[in-house]
Amino acid sequence: VRQSIFFDTIEDLNGALKQIIEDNDIDVVYIRNRLSSHCCGYRDITLNICFIHDAAIQTNLLGHICEVRLGLKEMHSLISAAKHEEFLYRKHVLQTRKIDKGHGSNFLLLIKQGRKFLQTFTFFMQTKMKSAASKAGA
Repeated sequence: VRQSIFFDTIEDLNGALKQIIEDNDIDVVYIRNRLSSHCCGYRDITLNICFIHDAAIQTNLLGHICEVRLGLKEMHSLISAAKHEEFLYRKHVLQTRKIDKGHGSNFLLLIKQGRKFLQTFTFFMQTKMKSAASKAGA
C-alpha cells in the first residue's frame, strides 16, 4: 500500500512527519529522506510504516508494511512522465545489481524481487505445460 501526501510548505511537511513518528499506534520501520538529494526529480520523504494498534491486530494487518510519501506540492508538479519512467528503470537496475552482488539484505527488496520471480516462473511453467499438452494431443 502506498499513499502520497503533499504539503504547501516544508513546515507543514515536518509537522506531519513529527506526528507520524510520535504516534504510538504506528511503528516507523524505515525513513528515506530524498529532499536534499536529486533522484530523477523526486524530492520527498518516504516512510515505511506498520500499524500496531488493536484494530490492526484484530484484522490481521499487524506486520503489513505501508509506504507513505511526504512531499511538497510545488516539487511534485515538476515531475514529468519521462522522469518517472527514468526513475523506474534506474530503480530496477539498482535492485538487480544489489541482488547480483549478494547485497540483497534489504527484506523489502527481496519480497518485491520474489514476486516478480514468481510471476515470471508461473508464466514460464504455464507456457511449458501448454506446449507439452499440445504436443501430447497432436
